Amino acid sequence: MGNSLLDILNVRVEGTGDKILVLSHGFGTDQSAWQRILPYFQRDYQIILYDLVCAGSVNPNNFDFDRYTNLHAYVDDLLNILDALHVHSCAFVGHSVSAMIGILASIRRPNLFSKLVLIGASPRFLNDNNYHGGFERAEVEKVFEAMEANYEAWVKGFAPTAVGADVPAAVREFSRTLFNMRPDITLFVSKTLFNSDLRGFLGMVKVPCCIVQTAKDVSVPTSVATYLKAHLGGRNTVEMLPTEGHLPHLSAPALLAAALRRALSRVEGTGDKILVLSMVRHDQSAWQRILPYFQRDYQISCMISFVQAVSIQTTSTSTATPISTPTSTTSSISSTPSMSIAALSLALRLRHDRILASIRRPTSSLS
Repeated sequence: MGNSLLDILNVRVEGTGDKILVLSHGFGTDQSAWQRILPYFQRDYQIILYDLVCAGSVNPNNFDFDRYTNLHAYVDDLLNILDALHVHSCAFVGHSVSAMIGILASIRRPNLFSKLVLIGASPRFLNDNNYHGGFERAEVEKVFEAMEANYEAWVKGFAPTAVGADVPAAVREFSRTLFNMRPDITLFVSKTLFNSDLRGFLGMVKVPCCIVQTAKDVSVPTSVATYLKAHLGGRNTVEMLPTEGHLPHLSAPALLAAALRRALSRVEGTGDKILVLSMVRHDQSAWQRILPYFQRDYQISCMISFVQAVSIQTTSTSTATPISTPTSTTSSISSTPSMSIAALSLALRLRHDRILASIRRPTSSLS
């Protein structure tokens, strides 16, 4: 690629936050697929968007059929973009093929990614012994034949099936980006994806992951989400969305955005108890000077809340106990002198210990 990779792949940065979020689209779409998701995150993140080289929004002359024979070349593009933008840490949201690109990138550069959110991810689409990927080889060959015989007819049949939910606007949008792709590139990429088997890489992932799966997806059955959870090497969770289809960012953006915000709530620390720090009106980073006092003993999740409280939950109880904090303290934590930070940390710890003592106190000791 002679021109700048940032220009070729239409890289842009949106948002005003101090954290970095990468949104990477899947097969058959381009970065415009995220337009309904962006408003939910622009205040809190700088959002990096780009187009995969196979997307119809990229000059097809930049697609090298000799280079893009596997996903590792796409991983090179992602890492080169992040290096060019001087990104040292980011959260990554990948849809479909980009979820697997993110997985491979995190194996190469684990310190570059704080979390992976994997939407409609599949390490292998073909069924195998003791593995249900969703497709038999004969089915896939028929798909390839249909694409070659009449690309327009294939798109008109595939787009509504992939979207799943009865959302005509989403079908039109997915059809548009599929038609923007050059048919020979679409066929080539499809063969690359359906012939991929990345199951052997899953155990090498150490970055925390959230697997986002819709209740019914013709491209990726729920059994694949179960397989990913069992085989990914790092901590991981699963978010099941009560909707249908492979493209929830097109068909159910509000539902997906809520799941993404939950998934992106930061978890820090190495303890066996869970501490949730909830900030009103301010960014999660306001807790940065509090974290060192608790990271050894807790796994800490920081989030923005509409409730003026610090919620603490431990593995010994399913009930989160709120600790109220004065408005003046909550609104100025990030600028509080070190002595006050230490005092607040001590107060939180003492209050938490009293809560735990009351939770664990035998009922027989109560009058």
